[in-house]
Amino acid sequence: MEQIHAFAKEELGADGMNYQMFLACVEGDHTTLAHIKSEYKKGVEKGLRGSPTTFIIRHQDGKQIMIAGAVPYESLAAMIESTLQGVVKEGTSGIPEKLQNSDDPLKSIITTDRLETDQSLLQIKSKANLLYERKIDQMLAEVQELRNIIKEQQTQINYLTSLIGNIQTVSTAILSSINTFIAYGVDENTKKLGAGERAAVMHSFKSAFGKLPEREDEFEDVIKIANGRWPSLRSEAVEQSARRAFRFIYQRDADMNDPHDNAAVTVMAYGLRQRAENRNLESEQAGIAIFRKLYGRLPSSTEDWNIMQAITYSGAAR
Repeated sequence: MEQIHAFAKEELGADGMNYQMFLACVEGDHTTLAHIKSEYKKGVEKGLRGSPTTFIIRHQDGKQIMIAGAVPYESLAAMIESTLQGVVKEGTSGIPEKLQNSDDPLKSIITTDRLETDQSLLQIKSKANLLYERKIDQMLAEVQELRNIIKEQQTQINYLTSLIGNIQTVSTAILSSINTFIAYGVDENTKKLGAGERAAVMHSFKSAFGKLPEREDEFEDVIKIANGRWPSLRSEAVEQSARRAFRFIYQRDADMNDPHDNAAVTVMAYGLRQRAENRNLESEQAGIAIFRKLYGRLPSSTEDWNIMQAITYSGAAR
């Protein structure tokens, strides 16, 4: 506390009004530790994870929609406008309508983009912006991590070198963003996935698009894939390849109007990841066994592991 007072005197001037206001603020009853703890508890109870956090409150029913992290003005304005029009629903998942009221396991595995503004998509945009702009300190604050240079160096050695391969055109800044994603993750789910799975997400993006992410919207798709969401970018060639794999596995053509078939093809094409809390290692072992029976070998490439994920979690059947 003495150091704080000394710093304040130096910066504000010991005889100035600003310093007297500082003393009143620090020593006043309203800034007691009990009050601070009370305010902190209120924030935790409301689900706050860090700053900034914005709440949109619907005046019709008092329903609160929480937006964590820094969100571009345009996105926030669109969210408010949609709320005024009664469009936005808290926690909109993007789950296909036929699954909304079912017990189908696909509902908790993969979500699809929808035209309406979605809180989680705004959060993904925010995370992608932090990652692309290399605002590492702010990003780490949101995932409650401290920066660890040794961890970043180990990530570069263990994952980034093999990921780059023979690609020569990616800038140092972009490689730093990719390394940061692999080392720490950008949200609660990607943090839980672990570095190996986060690196696998980058490999899936590279496999699908023949490049590493370089633009902000491409980092958005990386985060979407890691969270089991359909990417915005598409590749007809990789989807055709996934349909051929589907035909080989299930002995029929995929019906893209069926959510299970659609999920299987999309997971094979883009490597959509199972959310961390929904992973089932026993099911994945069974998926590996099915892959081995079909292909006569264990999965080894990015494409192989994407196929295993589809077999395990899509719910598609012969």
